[in-house]
Amino acid sequence: MPKVLPAIFSYGDMKSRWNQDNPNEPFGRDDSLQNGIYAIDEWLIRVDDNNKAIATGGWKEYPSHTVVGGLLAVKRADRNHPEHDPKLRGNARAIQDAREPQLNQSKPVIASFNQKRGPNARWIATAKNTQGFVFSDDPEWQKAISVLPQEVVKEWTEKSGNRWGIRNILNSEGLAKCVYPDDPTPSWFDMLKSNQGGWKNILKWRPDGDYEDFKSYKTKNDGGKTSKIHRDARTLPIVAAGHYIYRGLNRVREDEPSLLNTAQMTEFGEKILSSNFPHKRGYFPIKEGSRLKILFNIVPNGEVLPQQRGITSTARLVTNNSGSDVVVFTTMFTTKKPANSHLFPMWKTPNKNQLTVEEAEELFTEHKVKGFNNAHRVGMLKVALTQKNTDEKEIQKIIESLEDYANERAVTSKGDGESNGDGESNGT
Repeated sequence: MPKVLPAIFSYGDMKSRWNQDNPNEPFGRDDSLQNGIYAIDEWLIRVDDNNKAIATGGWKEYPSHTVVGGLLAVKRADRNHPEHDPKLRGNARAIQDAREPQLNQSKPVIASFNQKRGPNARWIATAKNTQGFVFSDDPEWQKAISVLPQEVVKEWTEKSGNRWGIRNILNSEGLAKCVYPDDPTPSWFDMLKSNQGGWKNILKWRPDGDYEDFKSYKTKNDGGKTSKIHRDARTLPIVAAGHYIYRGLNRVREDEPSLLNTAQMTEFGEKILSSNFPHKRGYFPIKEGSRLKILFNIVPNGEVLPQQRGITSTARLVTNNSGSDVVVFTTMFTTKKPANSHLFPMWKTPNKNQLTVEEAEELFTEHKVKGFNNAHRVGMLKVALTQKNTDEKEIQKIIESLEDYANERAVTSKGDGESNGDGESNGT
């Protein structure tokens, strides 16, 4: 099992150990950051079963506060890497849990969030909702930064804009509630519970006052409705297409009239952004059990937003240039699911006994099982286990843990496997 070493390393010693253990993947933090506000002088190292460094992160104490950051993980901890090793995930949690007790318990913690790969918004959202960080767009901001000297606030704002946050020290209970995009098990549901107080109460489908007109994004068959975009799109890249608003008003009135006047759809967007959903196009019931479904697209950086073809010239197509994924709610439907769309588990309570997609496929690989679909693979696994004289109770336990996978409801492991901090920045 990977573990965090008990020793505290200097920057030079940590970097030397990292480069020695990972000769093909040298430590990537810019040395010049050691001379500015992002400087980290005490470092922890997490190692794998072979005692090789796989992740690092640290802190530096200042007179008024403590800076945490510098989190970096090896590339093979990234679920999208061709040599991905699921055992190497969970680095943000491991480093923070080992670091927090060693910080000055009387000083606030500062971190800047500037994810190099993957959506930075996801790290900021989880930092806000589960890690206790307060950002400049939060009502508590002025109170939170009042404990800092004005020159500290000024310098951090000049260099990090709205990407830096502040929080108090976390106790063991607070650490347990934290969620990180590289957690080895899906945790968007835990984030929802801690932030909203009950996932079944989220029935809000329409943009509210947090959204502004997105007039340049024109969509087909919008019924004269203007697309909307979240006012803080840098941290919450969520868009409601004009077509979605138009169809929603009509279809909610017909199929779910009790929801007609509900507004504010940010919760939906946050859960999609933080889930690491593996598909570009998904859908979910507007509430549990409803025949009315919401369709959405996840648009990667550099790609064109949906539903624009045929209504404007190619030169005027709106493209995602945000630097991260954008969630676009496109329409509602009650008929057969649209092509190339996949069910998103918006209302499902994750069962701790259910295997994730990655865990299930690792099991199939171990037992050399193949099949033409998920249910068939599970059936073939049962045959393989029986042929190996596996205990019947053990077989039953394994097959029950694959129920979600067989029904194509299994969730995927979260996160990119690499961050610049607790989502913290490396200052670049």
